[in-house]
Amino acid sequence: MPDEALENVLERFLVGLPKTAAEKARTFRPITEVPLEELGTHPDLGERLLEIGKPLPGVEAGIFYKFFALRLRAGPIFALARGTHTLSFRVGRNQSQVGQPDKELGPEWITLNPWNVEAPTAQWLAELTRVARLAHIFVSEIAV
Repeated sequence: MPDEALENVLERFLVGLPKTAAEKARTFRPITEVPLEELGTHPDLGERLLEIGKPLPGVEAGIFYKFFALRLRAGPIFALARGTHTLSFRVGRNQSQVGQPDKELGPEWITLNPWNVEAPTAQWLAELTRVARLAHIFVSEIAV
């Protein structure tokens, strides 16, 4: 299920890529098929996103537009890992009490720092998983 609004925003990350590389980046691909040099995300951040998404049912992880992404199986994307310290979750307009609005992705998205040093790691992972669950529920409802 294409998400044109998200794809329109992510297109700017492909500026300057050769046409064949850009076409490949637009495809949701398995993580094992994407070489490191094609990523726009640090692998450690990708690992954090995968850890958060693991307990969620019916989730597929992959690379989309150079970023680690979580989506419903062949459905909408609800989480992205970008750069070295940005996790974004699509939670809808009723945003979580945690996180900042993601000005790049739009009003349905929030951004969180995956490496919160102010909270114990286990506690922060539980919070990130809670927010991922909210995003999962939101896209499950709009995908119907």
